Amino acid sequence: MTESSSLGVPGSAPRELRTGELAILAACIAVAAAPMVVFAGSYDLAAVAVVAALLAAGIAVRPQFGAYLYLIATPIIVGIARGDALPILRPNEALIALILLGLGIRAIFIMLQGRRYPLIFDRVDLALVLLALCASVLPLALRWGRGEPITSDDLLYAIVLWKYFLIYRLFRESVSTQEQIAVCLWLSMAAASLVALVAILQVNNLLGVPEFLLAHFDNPFQDASRVVTERGTSTIASSFGVADTMMMNLAIVLVLLSQRHSNRLLLCVLGSIFVLGCIAAGQFSGFIGLAVMICAVGVLTGRLRHTVMVAGPVACIAAVLLWPVVAERLGGFQSIAGLPNSWLNRIANLERFFLEELWSDLNWLTGVRPAARVAAPEPWREWVYIESGYLWLLWTGGVPLVAAFVLFAWTTQRDLRRVIRAHMGPGTVAAIVSLSWIVTMATLMILDPHLTMRGAADLFFPLLALSFVGQRYGDKEIGDIRHGFGEAR
Repeated sequence: MTESSSLGVPGSAPRELRTGELAILAACIAVAAAPMVVFAGSYDLAAVAVVAALLAAGIAVRPQFGAYLYLIATPIIVGIARGDALPILRPNEALIALILLGLGIRAIFIMLQGRRYPLIFDRVDLALVLLALCASVLPLALRWGRGEPITSDDLLYAIVLWKYFLIYRLFRESVSTQEQIAVCLWLSMAAASLVALVAILQVNNLLGVPEFLLAHFDNPFQDASRVVTERGTSTIASSFGVADTMMMNLAIVLVLLSQRHSNRLLLCVLGSIFVLGCIAAGQFSGFIGLAVMICAVGVLTGRLRHTVMVAGPVACIAAVLLWPVVAERLGGFQSIAGLPNSWLNRIANLERFFLEELWSDLNWLTGVRPAARVAAPEPWREWVYIESGYLWLLWTGGVPLVAAFVLFAWTTQRDLRRVIRAHMGPGTVAAIVSLSWIVTMATLMILDPHLTMRGAADLFFPLLALSFVGQRYGDKEIGDIRHGFGEAR
């Protein structure tokens, strides 16, 4: 009996799938694909539905492929606007639904075999659920209790953290070996290198990249639908998200280099690309975060001096190569007010649209509403966003959400430190990167809500999940999972 014909569970011998079970699997795939085919209205979309069904079936058999697909595709498609390629959903959200479908089929299959589906749920999960509850159910209930309207915008913002919790669970269920974690890390770096190259070409206005991004990706700025070359928004359609993605992937490179990885030359090239990509993003938070991230990785690996000596000169060279981007950002300090216009506008928006309501009637205690934006009165923009992470927490869920965020950060860093001390290979790399990002994110949240930032959150929560692979099992049980679930060897 081969692995491909078995679908077991930990602690049990795999057995051959019966014809009836295969028929049920085929029916599940057909039911999932039928609505897409019926409502597609064109042969092309019907073909996409068939491919999606095949992918779901493949993920059901080899769940790690779902994690691989997510990591390589998400940075490329996450910046496509909602409704442009698909109704209602962004393409990356449709991909998440597809992967969850495959994992759901897998879970049904295991239960059809009369066996218990192993579900790991620990204190990090509890902290994440509490965080999501304080950002959704609690503020919605309070708003309903006060007799205030609940808009579709409130509902959309209320489900954001639940989406990232699902992504976290997706990776907890998909990846089960250290070898698979290593593949995930390399796929992340591969996708990030493409994002970085697009950002570099964008700020240098080369090869028609800015025009391509304008035509096919979301508009990163509200003031005009124009070609963007002053900041690298790339395929993420967010300069903040590009910078955050570069930081985390640079951290992967630095940790692997600290472990004297055999592919040192390739890692050095990738690290240089990520530094260039972070500088190309043209965000002050990116410059600050880059320094914090490098120091955090250095401290956690016990090689602070070496890490700074390697990454520092590379960052300086990158700044020189992309000096027009840096100069434009620094030029703002030469204004009459002594601050860049973007900072002055940020402060003005907070004072004009958010702070007065937040500080009145003890709203800071319970929060105002889940929607972290208000309609703009000016015709040249549609929305005004909260551009401060901690004020965003207070606005959304008040003191309970701030406390939930602190609890999440504290619980997560404690468990990550335990993983780092265990020295479990690629899992330790993911843990160091995750903990470094928590430190960096806690710093940058003064400026922006990086916890749910597009691109950043889409990578952080998978890395966090990868950090805990195998932590709840003994070596024998891990071996059983690899054999019974038919994972990659």
